[in-house]
Amino acid sequence: MSNITVLMTDDGKENYDSLKNKAALKGILLKYAESLEEMLGELRANLQVDAVILDGKGFIKKGQIRGTDREDFVHEALTELKMLEREQDRIIPKCVYTAWYDQLKDSLESRVRVFDKKKLAMDAALMDEFFDYLHSEVSVSSSKKIRTKYADVLAGVGGKYLPADKESSVIKLLSAIENNNLVKQSDFNTIRDVFEAILKRANTIDPLFIPNDLIKPDSRPNLEWCYRYLSGLAVDVKDPSNKIIKSYPATKSPIVSPHISRSIDYVKQISSILSHTYTEAWTALSFKSTVLALAEIITWFKNYIDAKYPTIKLC
Repeated sequence: MSNITVLMTDDGKENYDSLKNKAALKGILLKYAESLEEMLGELRANLQVDAVILDGKGFIKKGQIRGTDREDFVHEALTELKMLEREQDRIIPKCVYTAWYDQLKDSLESRVRVFDKKKLAMDAALMDEFFDYLHSEVSVSSSKKIRTKYADVLAGVGGKYLPADKESSVIKLLSAIENNNLVKQSDFNTIRDVFEAILKRANTIDPLFIPNDLIKPDSRPNLEWCYRYLSGLAVDVKDPSNKIIKSYPATKSPIVSPHISRSIDYVKQISSILSHTYTEAWTALSFKSTVLALAEIITWFKNYIDAKYPTIKLC
């Protein structure tokens, strides 16, 4: 059983304190949010939260004081979670852990699993069932499967590698090819956006990795010039009037290996063609092959940075 991260929302931190060590023994890292507002903020900032535990009644806003908890808290929380799931294109496993079990179970049973906080505190077997339920729900969630299967790819997002705000885009792309989701032509824009972020990060790390003059005035990289430069091919940098302002000669020692060069060219070509108005028939296989090529580039990018720039700062 692998470890999971669960975010608990409860207006009484003592409830979290009494549960966190028991959860740790069952392979659950329990995190805490006092209000719905804080919970949603954490879920937006940290896609590595695998599941949430909701209180039956609680605080909606950060900074509320005892006695101002809302009786409709859990219903509003479930509605907000559904909206967040649509926003992030994922399902977040969830349950309710409440002392108000008898009052809430009937209204919630069609929406979410409800656990009786009082009974679990008195019965170790019920507590184990509670923890087992969280593990079970997370194990079948698509987000956890993606993180496990593509751990090497996602290790290249955040920290000193690809900017952390691209993590949701990468997970969305990987989820789409795993779950056979209906692919939209606009999804190729997401591929292109992540690909450009890699090149921009390379330029930030070292102007010899991606030179400044390969970045356009609008701060976006020129994909053709970057591809040629990384692949050791001659590059003629031109101004808006098409006048050559700088040339990089071909080299026998390119930055990228041959298969990464071809992957870069493929992602550049296919995402450029299909992210614009394109009327010819295409299938989801084009999308899948482009995403997998992008995944290979992300993995290479991480390994290259680790080898060549071990001491660089976080992005």
